[in-house]
Amino acid sequence: MGGAEFALFRMLQPSPPWEATLFVPTGAGLGLYAPLATSPSVCVRKVGPPQLSGASTGSGIRSTLTFALRALGQSLAIRLSPEFRAADVVHTNTSRAAVYSAVASLLSRKKLVVHLRDLVNAESLGGIGFRLFTRVALRRADGVIANSRATLESALPYLRASVDRAVIASAAGISVSTAPTEAEPELRRIGMVARLDPWKGQDLLVRAFADAFPTGDVRLELAGSAAFGNEFYEEELRALVVELGIADRVDFLGHVDDVAGLIASWQVCLHTAMRPEPLGQNVLQYLASGRATIAVNAGGPAEWITPGENGLLFEMGSREGLADALRTVAGDADLRARLGDAARQTPGLLSDAGITTEHAQFFARVAGARSHPAASTARPDASGPRICFVAAPLTARSGVYRSSREIVAEGRRQGHDWSLLLGVAASASGSAPASDADEPWISEIEVNPAGLKGPLELRALFATHPLVADSDLVVSLIPQSDMAMAQTSKPWVAYIRGLPWPAAGESGTGKTLVWKTLERTALRRAAAVWVTTDVLAADVGLGSRAQLVPAGIQPLPRLWDGRGERRTAVWAARYDQDKNPSLFLAALAGTDLQGVMYGSGRLRDQLAAEAPANVSVDGWTTPDALWEGALAYVGTSHREAFGRSAVEAAMSGIPLVLADTFGAAPLLITDPDLRRRFMLPTSDTAAWTRALVDLAADEALRMRLSDHVYGNAQRLTMAASVAAIAGAAARAVRGPSGTQR
Repeated sequence: MGGAEFALFRMLQPSPPWEATLFVPTGAGLGLYAPLATSPSVCVRKVGPPQLSGASTGSGIRSTLTFALRALGQSLAIRLSPEFRAADVVHTNTSRAAVYSAVASLLSRKKLVVHLRDLVNAESLGGIGFRLFTRVALRRADGVIANSRATLESALPYLRASVDRAVIASAAGISVSTAPTEAEPELRRIGMVARLDPWKGQDLLVRAFADAFPTGDVRLELAGSAAFGNEFYEEELRALVVELGIADRVDFLGHVDDVAGLIASWQVCLHTAMRPEPLGQNVLQYLASGRATIAVNAGGPAEWITPGENGLLFEMGSREGLADALRTVAGDADLRARLGDAARQTPGLLSDAGITTEHAQFFARVAGARSHPAASTARPDASGPRICFVAAPLTARSGVYRSSREIVAEGRRQGHDWSLLLGVAASASGSAPASDADEPWISEIEVNPAGLKGPLELRALFATHPLVADSDLVVSLIPQSDMAMAQTSKPWVAYIRGLPWPAAGESGTGKTLVWKTLERTALRRAAAVWVTTDVLAADVGLGSRAQLVPAGIQPLPRLWDGRGERRTAVWAARYDQDKNPSLFLAALAGTDLQGVMYGSGRLRDQLAAEAPANVSVDGWTTPDALWEGALAYVGTSHREAFGRSAVEAAMSGIPLVLADTFGAAPLLITDPDLRRRFMLPTSDTAAWTRALVDLAADEALRMRLSDHVYGNAQRLTMAASVAAIAGAAARAVRGPSGTQR
């Protein structure tokens, strides 16, 4: 069994949040799945005829007929099973299972979700398998889950436009390390986890290692055994290290049970595949362990590593490039430590529970059930710190009010012991949900602090409230709460989700100066300061103290994949100067495109008077109508802390054209070429016009950008944000020394 089976097992071994039936072929033991046979939450059934390994890799008529007959028998057995008839969603874990299930679900109303774990090409799937997978399985799919954007992009030519899509990493059994990476002066041990296989590139690594360290004490450890008929490769590798004169410094470890422990013992971890790897689970394990990582610049691993920030990339197949990267990390202990510390903070690193939650949300979406289970009212069985989130005073039941409820509810769904204290002004419209009365983890109270006395009143409230008292850590969500917590002895973190003082022009100079001084004084007393984007970190000016903890939104259905003609650009924000709405008007002036602006604010009448004939200036519309017929979402802000509308558009599959000062832009547009074309300076109006005209004229470009931003948006879900918060909170509680505060 391979990575696909291990990933599925990790989701099913605990009780998954869905009723699960697992079909396995007859004629073989359960193997890895044996423990599930006694699970109360998973039904394991053997169905259909025995299946031959390698049957899909042939290309002759006889091979094709043999595979087709066995596939037909398996499909019939699945279709006739009572568990299939009772299912809402059929999830296929491999390409072969997808073919069986696609045939089984013909002329039925079953929703078929195809899991893409390999790149969709003949090299990965075999000749017969590729033809059947693309012509049968993908054409029948209602939804696809891909383990990387690269995997998803390889399937795009074969998918219908209406197919729902999500990029979710496979469950890799990772646990994000909280221990800081030490700047050890000497490099001693490096290693790679991968089965011994020519395409995994161990021979390239051995040669580059010999180039980088012809002498010395650095050791290379190769964890993994030869499989799938590649025993010869291990013999070749052992002969190669002798030939290169490094046999005394290269260790072949074979199969390793404690992979996490082994990775933690290495100072540098490597990924050297010779062809694009769909995901690269070993890279996720390296990053979660906080190790300096070197990987190829193609496939899934390149989506997780930002060169120079949380790892290094080298040209795939380049012996010289790999050797140079090894020399770079060997000669710079501080760089190794910085890469390791940033690695564990990589956005989107999820535990198996977090991955399972994202699958459950996608299954519900495909099935048509968008509701989520209620957050547990009992204290979860969690090993992390007890966190109380506080936000007071709030003048409206929107923005922070809603997002804080979403964060804590999702955290509790993932098993964290989190609570929420909201202080709401009496003037705020609406009222607390009636269900709050049955939820002891949330408390909403009326507060009306004002002026400089406000933080003092809030301090008294926080000091006596039981949710705060029972927590290990307080996470403050707004500046007044920061100032109040700074006057207490309770460990606390400032989570900055917007500029924490008035922006230029929003208030008088004196008031802004006082506010900024009080907030910066408070932030210096926090155990940690989190920000949602690097743009916000630069605005706040905290340097290396600011830790990136991205915000997230609830998953949205994909509405478009870039196919078909559209000619309407959408702008949605407040009609204020800092949102730079005049740039949108200027970019569309003189084009044959249409533009529509949604929002409210003091500049609306002025903009309506200035708008060219092809642009309408409207009020807010409903969320489901916002992206209807949209060619692109255009974000022109001079400064945007995060940009929720951009994330919602990306998650809906709408292409983006964003200012390079837009907080979420670097998170949503990561490809260098796409950044050059669609992440633009606000000073170059012609570049904005060119970007929109190019999108309208080029369907392939629209599809590429749509899939790119959609894939990146999957890392900005609420589940991913909660996972990032949990990891950062654990580090804050332990403190610099690694011991509990």
